[in-house]
Order: sequence, then structure tokens, then C-alpha cells
Amino acid sequence: MSNHENPITHQPPPPRRIRVVATSPADLLALVPYLLGFHPHQSLVALGFTDDELVVATRGDLPTQDDPANAVDLLIGQMTRLVTNSRCTTVHLFGYGSPDLVEPVLRAAADGFADAGLEVIDLVRVTSDRYFSLRSPGPDEGVPFEVGSNILAAYAIAAGQVAFPDRDSLARTIEAVDGPEQQAMTRATIAAAERLNMLIATDGTAAAIRAGKHAVTEAFDRYAAGGRLDDNEMGWLTVQLINPEVREHAWLLTDDRSWHEQLWRDTTRRALLDLVAHAAALLAFTAWRRGDGVLANLAARRALDADPGNRLATLIDQVLAAGLSPATLIWPPDQPPADDTPDTSDLPDRAEPS
Repeated sequence: MSNHENPITHQPPPPRRIRVVATSPADLLALVPYLLGFHPHQSLVALGFTDDELVVATRGDLPTQDDPANAVDLLIGQMTRLVTNSRCTTVHLFGYGSPDLVEPVLRAAADGFADAGLEVIDLVRVTSDRYFSLRSPGPDEGVPFEVGSNILAAYAIAAGQVAFPDRDSLARTIEAVDGPEQQAMTRATIAAAERLNMLIATDGTAAAIRAGKHAVTEAFDRYAAGGRLDDNEMGWLTVQLINPEVREHAWLLTDDRSWHEQLWRDTTRRALLDLVAHAAALLAFTAWRRGDGVLANLAARRALDADPGNRLATLIDQVLAAGLSPATLIWPPDQPPADDTPDTSDLPDRAEPS
């Protein structure tokens, strides 16, 4: 696990809340991959409900013998904070893995959630195609279930939800482009850096900031219309995001609309390594606002791996760890987050691909 990676991934409240009528653990298990965005393995999953409405799904890696002695307590503490902050009243707990790893963690989690004032409805251990309830024991061989044939999975797919095979597969959707596309972006970014340096030298920093804000606004308009920036436009956008005033402009425009995620996902994939942190942090922000804590977590990690001091990514990482819902956000803010003075030394002379 990366030093920057938050072990909790979650699906907070709207806009991605799913209204379903689940009559069995099999129904809930069919939904889990679509709530998380991937099929969990070696995981503890909690589904939080308010009355009969599914409000939040949270997942963490099962601690192993190589983890610190307090790893289980830390995991459960983070998960209970997230569920209680989402104002849930009941919770279903699922453990994916072998009995020796899963069952002690499930029982400890049940105690932790009960201590936090939630009613624990069921504790279920899950294998690839069977589940075992610790509260209502069934057959020794478990109860068979199949995600693909469940009607609730079909509803999730129809609603646009996607379930990747595992977390790594989802992470690869925001990895850097490679091959000819990477080479084209390298050339475009170097040209954009030269253009920006010349603009600053001839017309001053204020003119460069105006051009940067215009580039951001044009990018939003392009993706709102279903379009995409070409390499030269993308290179220009990524070098402009070096300036804090331009980044603030981009941040204030970013909300939970799907094409905002598309814009910042595309920028994250195409930005060069020394410029990717700003785009990835904005992707983390819009993903969190959309209720996609999994993508927010992955994007924040991508930003912090590139720049451990990135303030927006650090903030999103802390928000995820605290289990704060996007419903708590007051937007637009009275005061944007502080940032540093622009440093054009960040501009690539010979840009390194990410």
C-alpha cells in the first residue's frame, strides 16, 4: 500500500445514491461491486442504511499479520466514522476472504459499530460464489449466489454503474498514457511551456493568468459539449495549472457533473509527470463531490505520489479518512485554500512523461 493511500474507499450520499429493495444478503452482495466500482477481495465492507435506504458503502483491506497490531482498530474506527457521519442507523457487514482472516474482523467490527450506536443487521463472510452468515447460520457449505444473474446488478448496470475486476483495474483507468500518445503530449507540453514563458516575458504575469483562466473555461466548455482537448490545448492547460490563480479558477468551476470528472480524468492521464498532481487533485475533488470515494482516493494518491505537498490532494485525503460526506460542503467557499506563489521553474524544459 502506498504511503499516501487511504485504506478506506467509500460511496457517500447523493448524487450516486441507489434506491433498491434488497430481500437477502445475495441481493446486497450483487450491489457491492457496483457501489465500490470494483469486485472486492480480502476486504471488509459495510453498507450503511437510514431506514430502508442504502446511503453509504465503505470498504477497507483486511489487516494481515504484517500490519501493525492496532490495524483492525484503525480500520474499524475509520469505517464507523464514515457511516455515522452519513447519519445511518443500521449497517450490514461483509468480509471477503478466508474464515481465519474474516471472522475475527467481522466480530470486532460488529462491536465497533454497536458501540457507535448503530444496529448491526448481519455479519456475512463471502467467498467467490458463496456466503456464510455468522448471525443466521445456514448450510455448512454456505449459500450460493451469483452477482451477474441478480436483477439488482442489472439495475445498477442500467443506471451506469461499472464494476472492474479489482481495485488495480480501476486504478489503471487514471494511469498515464503511453506510446505515441505520450510522445505527442511531451512535444505539445514543451511547446506550451515555451509559449507561456514568452507570454510572461512580453506581456507580464497578469496576461498569462488571464490566458490561463481562459484556457480553463474553454476546457470546461469543450467537455460540456462532449468534446475533447487536442494535444496542444491539453499541453497549454497543464502548464497553466502551475499558477495558483488559474488553479483556483479551475477549482471554483469544478463540481459533481459527469463531464467535470471526464475533463480531469483525461487531463490526469495526459499530463506529464511533473504537472500531473494539479489535475489529479482536481479529479479527486470532483470524484468526492460525485460520491465516488474510490476514484477520489485513487486520484488523491496519484497526486500525492507526484507531489507529496499538494494541498488540495492532501485535503481530499484527510476528508476521506475522516469520512466526511460531500453533503457537508458549503459551495462556493468564502475563502479558497491557500496556495503558493507561482514558480515557473516547474515548467518543463524537457518534460518527463508520467
